[in-house]
Amino acid sequence: LDAISEVKVLLNNYQAEYGGNGGAIVNMVTKSGSDRFHGSAYWYKRHEMFNANNFFNNNTLFTSPLTGKTTTVPKPRYRYNTLGATLGGPVWLPKVHEKLKDKLFFFYSYENQQTLSPQALRQVTMPTALERQGDFTKSFTSLNSAGQPVPLFIRDPTKTGNCSASDQTACFPGNVVPTGRINKNGQALLDVFPLPNATDLTITKGQYNYIFQESIKVPKQQNLFRVDYKPSEKDSFYARGSMWYADNQGIAVPAGTANWGLAGLHYTFTDNGILGNWTRVITPRLVNEASLGVRHSVEKGPPLSDAELAKLQAATYAYRLGQFNQQINPLGLIPTVSFNLISNPAAISYDGRTPLRGADTLVSFSDNISYTLGSHSFKAGVYVERARNYEGATSTFAGAFTFTNDTNNPLNTGFPYANAVLGNFTQYSESDTRPSGEGRQSLLDFFVQDSWKATRRLSFEFGVRFGWYNQWYQDTKNAAAFSLERYDRSRAPQFYQPACSVAVAPTATCASANRRARNPVTGELLPGPLIGALVPGTGNPYNGMVVKGDSDYPRGF
Repeated sequence: LDAISEVKVLLNNYQAEYGGNGGAIVNMVTKSGSDRFHGSAYWYKRHEMFNANNFFNNNTLFTSPLTGKTTTVPKPRYRYNTLGATLGGPVWLPKVHEKLKDKLFFFYSYENQQTLSPQALRQVTMPTALERQGDFTKSFTSLNSAGQPVPLFIRDPTKTGNCSASDQTACFPGNVVPTGRINKNGQALLDVFPLPNATDLTITKGQYNYIFQESIKVPKQQNLFRVDYKPSEKDSFYARGSMWYADNQGIAVPAGTANWGLAGLHYTFTDNGILGNWTRVITPRLVNEASLGVRHSVEKGPPLSDAELAKLQAATYAYRLGQFNQQINPLGLIPTVSFNLISNPAAISYDGRTPLRGADTLVSFSDNISYTLGSHSFKAGVYVERARNYEGATSTFAGAFTFTNDTNNPLNTGFPYANAVLGNFTQYSESDTRPSGEGRQSLLDFFVQDSWKATRRLSFEFGVRFGWYNQWYQDTKNAAAFSLERYDRSRAPQFYQPACSVAVAPTATCASANRRARNPVTGELLPGPLIGALVPGTGNPYNGMVVKGDSDYPRGF
């Protein structure tokens, strides 16, 4: 704040000069130096010692990983330290100081912030130690009205019949999966999760068994400088530069990992820019102002350490299942995993750009000329901008598993974590490439306006602004999109249709066990999960799509 000398806010009815955006306009003018030295310094501090713990932390029990004792959730760390200083004055140069002391000035501002920002308490249901070994004797679906667990029964997919409290024909004996039936890769995925630390059912009500809370470390730093030079009464120059650095360190950072504490990442954002301005008083009525600026910002999301990276790598958990496209996963990260129909289920998730990288470069030029004639103030100007955007390579590069309690799946056990122990996934997807975004755009604006003060109590504003710009386009032509004008209905692929394996009355519906997918071309009946999927060999799956390598790839879409 100490670097700002003026703030001007225009909410509406502003002149054509400011019409480049549709919303409010905020102009901030940085301070400049003078012929005398001036400075300031400040320090602000906030700390959790002055805060009360929140209600939910005081009423939630968990087992401390440090002491092994059961206690309430402690007060999260909450700390802000802001340190800054400014200094401005004449530029002192040997031998020429006397000549420049009224013409050359500088201003510098520095600010450093060190913050610990507490995040919300996370409550998740993790697979228990027994469940990871195939033992579901202690597992339950929910709590009954008396607060007692309702037992869960695990179906053996190799058997026929029912699996329930009243009929256990198709259940695993003793609710335990034999060691020889355990899928080592499915078991390895469950071992990614930490063990439960909140097991008091009177507190959790069976809704979760693990709690996690963190305070994200957020260091920020800004350097800002300005140099003004006034060689004559008609000319004035200034150059302004700024360097901004911000980092978020923790789990729930932008583009972070699963917020129960999977792996700690950085999210750094740097923004550096410089602007040069020249104002020329051509005549007492005619003034020209030109400026040229360059800004470059970069975002990165590397792991906090090698140990944090290891938490994302398959080798750490002895996960050895291969991939179709291993070449786009050079760090060997584990696949993402999701579960359903579990209260607050755990998940393995991270951004498709991990480790994140992105960058933007903006080059802009403007030139405005003003002319005063009697009660009229005329102004005209031009603005040119070139933008380059890079978005880090992204896709489902390590694969993605979905384990669900799907009664249409013949291999379903009735419990998603048990499906993972057996390796029976509902869906798997994986990308075959990992493209980056390479956006480009140019724009040109120009305007003319007149501020006419007709009388002391009546004034008029006239103005018009024109703008030209090209659509954002992918410079490397590796983007894809659906384009309606390219769609040809005669080339549309076929989809598997819902059907019954056993004939039913016209008004009846299939029982879940009889639901099948029907190939409309051959009439073949296949498992129900294929319903809605494309039938291989029918039509063109890229019908209506713009894809990489098209001979008529459009410049922008």
